[in-house]
Amino acid sequence: MSGSRRNPDQSSLDLPIYHFDAAQYDAEITRAENDHSWEWPDRTVARLLRGRLRERSDLLGRWDCHPGWVAARPNDRGRVHVSYFYPQRPAGVEDLWLQFVAVIELPAGDPEIGVDEIVRRLSDTDPRRQQWLAGGSFEAAQAFGFD
Repeated sequence: MSGSRRNPDQSSLDLPIYHFDAAQYDAEITRAENDHSWEWPDRTVARLLRGRLRERSDLLGRWDCHPGWVAARPNDRGRVHVSYFYPQRPAGVEDLWLQFVAVIELPAGDPEIGVDEIVRRLSDTDPRRQQWLAGGSFEAAQAFGFD
């Protein structure tokens, strides 16, 4: 692969062209994607939980909810934020939907065990809770019985 860039503010400035092997580039991207050594435990839980929600649509699907994003915030340690939509991921502005964001306290210890505990909680309890309602429309909230 190769590339050349010019500075739009200085048309006379040419930057060098770089060449590199596409296979080496792909290998480095794969290595970087699989390097989790920089993660703090909450971030590991968020990554693992995101994967589990993708793999098992039944976890939230039994309440007709569909996962959105999962995040661990460096300034909110000991918690993971999980978003999901009800009744489905919005396809258009005319659709009635709600977005929920659950802020879940993380159990102490191994991230894998923490994910198992969160999954158990999500699958055992209806996740559509008023305190977690974060988005959608007034019309959707009324239609689905929320204040």
